[in-house]
Amino acid sequence: MSTDERFKFNWFINERENVRILKESGDPKPWTNDPVLQQYRFCNVNRNDDTVSKWIYENWIRDNERHPNLPRAILLARLINWPDTLAELGFPHVWDPKWVTSVVRSRLHRGHKTWTGAYMITAEHDGTDKIVSVCKTVDALDFELKKSCLEVWKQLQALPRVGSFMAAQVVADLKRTFYLGGSRDYWHFCAPGPGSMKGLNKVLGMTEVTTWSQPEFQKEVYELQVQIDKLLDAQNVQNCLCEYYKWTRGSSRSKYPGGKS
Repeated sequence: MSTDERFKFNWFINERENVRILKESGDPKPWTNDPVLQQYRFCNVNRNDDTVSKWIYENWIRDNERHPNLPRAILLARLINWPDTLAELGFPHVWDPKWVTSVVRSRLHRGHKTWTGAYMITAEHDGTDKIVSVCKTVDALDFELKKSCLEVWKQLQALPRVGSFMAAQVVADLKRTFYLGGSRDYWHFCAPGPGSMKGLNKVLGMTEVTTWSQPEFQKEVYELQVQIDKLLDAQNVQNCLCEYYKWTRGSSRSKYPGGKS
């Protein structure tokens, strides 16, 4: 890893966090002198500061931390990922796929935004409605979760249409509960994704297409964890690597209104 890339990665994390603090404090734009951060939206350094993550925690997790349906609720929340829909559904104290399907179809019929594409599952190819597929996926989460982040990540990928990325997002939410809040690998678990691998390769000075196994990726992310200024668990460092790659590329998926932060 070059000293220059390590410095830039650390600077990006600190500057992105400073943007969040200034924005949430009500300071006027621009919140940074960096032209890319001025124009484009990037995920927060800590995913728990994201709008949807905060809503899910405050409305579904905090008061239902020990409810037996919480893992299903978190999975459902991430597959939909839109607070207005989740508010209309209500926390699933009793798991009822028919109710979920009816609420989602009603919102779609009324022309209301119902979900986002942030967390996607593999679609079925037989014309099945997406919400039916979502309910089938959540319904299959009928087993007891294990005690470590890595084990639960692997368990969740046994569900239909759940891959590495979605499983890791559910793990991150479960870390805010008794399920994984005390797990032995709370700080060190992370799973590679396409963007975060590109970011890691950038920091390490490797070719962009270099791929990593989960254990190798986690080991390299740990090396970064102990070198950056901000105290972050490995999943947040992994997320920052994805955003860092976008920043070095010069763009993100969405812009601020008017093109400036």
